[in-house]
Amino acid sequence: MKLDRLLTNCHLIDETGAVSYDQSLGIKAGKLIRLNGGESMEATERLDLQGAYVSPSFVNLHAHGAMNIFKGIAEDVSIQRWFDEILWPYESKMEAADAKTGSLLAMAEMLDHGITCYAEHYFFEDVILEAAEETGIRIEMAPTLFGSDPNFEARLKATTRLAEERSTERIRFAYGPHSPYTVSKPQLESVLEEAKKSGLSIHLHVSETKEQVEASVAQHGCTPFAYLADLGFFSQRVLVGHGLWVEEDDLDRLGVQTYFAACPKTYGKLAMGTGGLWELSDRLNLSFGTDGAASSATLDVVEQARIFGLFGKQGAADAEQFSLPWLWVRLMKGHEYFGFSTGRLADGYEADLIVWNLDLPNTLPVYDPLAAILYSSDARNIQHLLIQGEFVKQDGVLCTIPKDLSKSVRKSVEGILERGTGNAKVHFAE
Repeated sequence: MKLDRLLTNCHLIDETGAVSYDQSLGIKAGKLIRLNGGESMEATERLDLQGAYVSPSFVNLHAHGAMNIFKGIAEDVSIQRWFDEILWPYESKMEAADAKTGSLLAMAEMLDHGITCYAEHYFFEDVILEAAEETGIRIEMAPTLFGSDPNFEARLKATTRLAEERSTERIRFAYGPHSPYTVSKPQLESVLEEAKKSGLSIHLHVSETKEQVEASVAQHGCTPFAYLADLGFFSQRVLVGHGLWVEEDDLDRLGVQTYFAACPKTYGKLAMGTGGLWELSDRLNLSFGTDGAASSATLDVVEQARIFGLFGKQGAADAEQFSLPWLWVRLMKGHEYFGFSTGRLADGYEADLIVWNLDLPNTLPVYDPLAAILYSSDARNIQHLLIQGEFVKQDGVLCTIPKDLSKSVRKSVEGILERGTGNAKVHFAE
């Protein structure tokens, strides 16, 4: 058998964080072939990695990529002001070209940081999908559904049609009701009915703040998680954006296919508190997202894992909790949600790989590669990134991003500032 690519002289970091030294890794038709003494195998391309580390790529479990175009526009304000006075009013005058440019910018940053797949929750799905096809990134697109939209039912059905018509090896879909407080009970029931018929996942925001939980208890007599559970939501595959204020009593209501996307940089930046997420994290299907760059400023899931671990150690007053292997396993857990057959260095898995250069000043010396990656690395250390065995970043340079992207960004920003803010149709429930 002739391989498409053969990676030699590398150290492999698997999904558990275990390291196998001095290995070779084959790629054929976009899939991995684990080799023993494979240096002698025939290959179209041989790449001597000279002792570099190779790991599965990362995934971003919750993002609003197009919001990258608003990065830095709302700083040092409360979460209520952030949504109601700045972000949603600016978004009300957002145009498709802004969403396309913001998405390309987001995809560039994610690919630069080793993220090959992300869960998008936003509007303008057509141009976002265009950007994904151009860059080659994997995406699960959840078109956002607000209850105030008079075309809610039509937009819900449109998601099903998109999944039927545009799903590919790299593009999948989910339903994106914004949250229990912006979507009515009958509308949520419609989403659930549609999900049961199509088998698509549901991606929504739940229990982001303490005040949201209190408001739900006052209105419905139960927490947001209990409210959704009573509707039957957790019988389906559900991706929870945040879930920061999850409670002990919520746990028994969750399904085996309920996943949590922790985005701790947003929580710190908007002073959202710690909730129950850290305390209950061992009992959740938890991985990391980045939220939108407008709230978290960056789209690097390693940074999110780093912050989660450090906040956790500090909050528990226990430096032995949230260990390096624990954080690594949680990073890899996100692959399980998507179901793309990625996230493992095993025969037949997709060749979505990071080749790490840890011989840089920020990561040397390397006593423990997990420590170097999780506590010290940045995008510079990702020498190569592959999706299905093809380079999307090679020798530190992104391969699929438009060269004139910065020009497009400047043009969009000028338009956003010129149009100014409009009237948001929804309001944030603290």
